This record gives sequence, C-alpha cells and structure tokens, in this order.
Amino acid sequence: MLTATIDAYEGRDVMTADVPNVFIQTELTNEEDGKERIIMKIAGVIVDMLVNISPDLYTGHVVYENGKKVMYVSVLRAIYGMLISAILFYRKFWKDLEEIDFIFNPYDSCVANRIINGKQHTIRFHVDNLMSSHKDKKVNDEFLQWLNTKYGDLGKVTATRANIHDYLGMKFEYGNKEVKINMIEYVTNMLKEFPLKFKKDDKAPNLATTDMFKEDNSKKLNTHEKELFHRFTAKALFLCKRARPDIQPIVAALCTRVKSPGKNDWNKLVRLMKYLNGTRTDKLILSTDKGIYNVEWYIDAAFAVHPDFKSHTGGVMRFTGGKGA
Repeated sequence: MLTATIDAYEGRDVMTADVPNVFIQTELTNEEDGKERIIMKIAGVIVDMLVNISPDLYTGHVVYENGKKVMYVSVLRAIYGMLISAILFYRKFWKDLEEIDFIFNPYDSCVANRIINGKQHTIRFHVDNLMSSHKDKKVNDEFLQWLNTKYGDLGKVTATRANIHDYLGMKFEYGNKEVKINMIEYVTNMLKEFPLKFKKDDKAPNLATTDMFKEDNSKKLNTHEKELFHRFTAKALFLCKRARPDIQPIVAALCTRVKSPGKNDWNKLVRLMKYLNGTRTDKLILSTDKGIYNVEWYIDAAFAVHPDFKSHTGGVMRFTGGKGA
C-alpha cells in the first residue's frame, strides 16, 4: 500500500510480472557423499512415464513394493510441495538482485530498491509475483528483459504494462496522483457462495451494532453452520487486510468466535455480508498531497472492554495530507 501510494504520487511507470516455474529453476545445494539428501518416492503411472522418457536412465531403478512399481530418486532441484523450495528461490532471487545493485529494505525483506538515473527503482514481490516501478518506462523495459534472461528458459516472463494491474488478488488503478485498490470480483464471489442470497436492496447501514464485542451465550451452531462461519470469516479476513480495511473491526470480533460460534455470532456475519452487498463496488483510494516524507500515526487503546477483560488496541498510519476512502 505504501509503495503503491509513492508510485502514484511520483507518477512512476508501474509493471507487474509473473515469473513462471521459479522453483524448478532453483538448484538444491549439492551435498557430499554421506550427508543428508532429499529423496522422493515415485509410484504408479509416473514411473512408467519416466521410463518411457528415458529408458536407459530409469529402467534399472524400478522396484516393486506390494506388487506396484516404485522408484526412489534424489531431488536435484526445488519442486512445489517441498517446504524448503520457497526459501531456496528467495535466496537465489536475493543474490541475483543484489548483483544488479538492488539493496533490500531492512524492515521488509520482500522490498528492494536501487537508483537509476537519479531516480529510485522499487520492486516488491511475493514468491514469483512482483511489482516494479520507476519514473522512466525504459527502466521497467530493461528489467523485464533481465527477468527473461534470468528466468525465462522454462517459460516467458509475462508482464502487465498499463495503469490497471491485477496483483495478489487485488486490482490497482493508477491515475491523478492516486491509486485505487479494489477486490470487487472477490466480494461478488463471496456473496454468490454465501448460503443466504441477498437482493439488491438487502443492505446494512453499518457494519455492526453496539453488541459487536458482546459475548454470545445463544445456542451454538451445528457442525455445518460452524464450518460456514469459519470459512466466511477467513474470507473476510483476507479481504479486510487488503482492499477493505473498513470491515476490520467486525472481522476482528468474528475471528475470536470461530472456535465456538453461536446464533448471535452468525447474525453478525450475516450483517457483514449485507454490508458488503451494499458496498461491493467500494474502492480503497490512497494518495498524498503534501509529499511522502511526512507520516502521521493515530493510535488508541481501550482497557478491559471485552467479556474476558481483554483490552483492545488499534492504529492507523498515513502520509500527511493524503486521503483514504
């Protein structure tokens, strides 16, 4: 959110890119004999496929276990499903970026910057999805070429070069020194999946009533209802931490109830869904009109306000003079 606001304020060219097959391009550390190796067991039809691809290499290594063909192989490259794969690619990507003068942010290790032609070039990434920005469009052109040189052997690195970007489940719209972020499609799909169907006029004027944090002593939900409550609370949590911070208070309350929700908790969730039904096209608008070097914080705390006497805190940070809607 912060870097996107900076991009909008400075009028940077923004590029989003998807690097394909990143894990398989990452070699595992070569272990000496006697040290730990990663062994994978292959069974079933995949054994026959490998033998057909390379009979000389694999035929002699097929064994039978309980009448089924099995092959044990040593893994030489990172593959999806291995816990170590993501960190191995991250280390490789880090090293490759440092070789072209990027310096990683000490507070967020998925953000890196370098200076080109006196202007900052910023990238931020989540595994193989990255967003790059610079004042000069040619810098992103050259960076895309570099990505394809480094990681395009098993598939072309595709990029979006426009003012609208789909990135990590959000849609970013740049223009007029502001960025609009929305998840309209996500909200629409939530409403379609929810078991209660709302008409166009089924709206809630606000997110919650005064009993938002009140302990629910009503009848507990059955197993199916409890699963639905948990699922849609989780969906709302994903939504509120991205494009819809306005629903965070009620989502925070619902998250405390997923283990043992009652009928009143369900009613709170229904009210949230009605609110989303009436505001599904809302967009988060971020900007600053007084520069990016002044930051404001707003914090508050309420002591022992919950039924179990826990306290409640919250905070908001923004660039001075910016608007958020």
